[in-house]
Amino acid sequence: MIELSHTELEVLETYGKGLRDQEVADKLDKPVWTVKTHKKNIFQKLGVNSTHEMIIYLVSLKTGKPFKLDEIRRQGIAAVLSLILTLAISVDITTNKSRTRGISGNARTQLRRQTKRENELLITW
Repeated sequence: MIELSHTELEVLETYGKGLRDQEVADKLDKPVWTVKTHKKNIFQKLGVNSTHEMIIYLVSLKTGKPFKLDEIRRQGIAAVLSLILTLAISVDITTNKSRTRGISGNARTQLRRQTKRENELLITW
């Protein structure tokens, strides 16, 4: 298991919002050189070479999928799309649960079963 400090996780999460170095520094109210130092430490701990790979780690962390950098580098875009699909499915499940308020019990159950079947189809694809 990779151990990142609280500050490194905070920096990683902020980069995950699509921000650049200076924007991350402004958001966290830290000097840009401090943010770059944390970023360099994250790269070393994760064994990644780019911000893109660091973000892929963040997505895999959020989805619960194992982070296998060698596999991601070997499979390229297919591995990235798989992670994105997993994240989209988890968001969709959350959305469907909140969307079911005010629906009768039977209709809610049917909607959840349908969503589960759709998600199973997407995962096998």
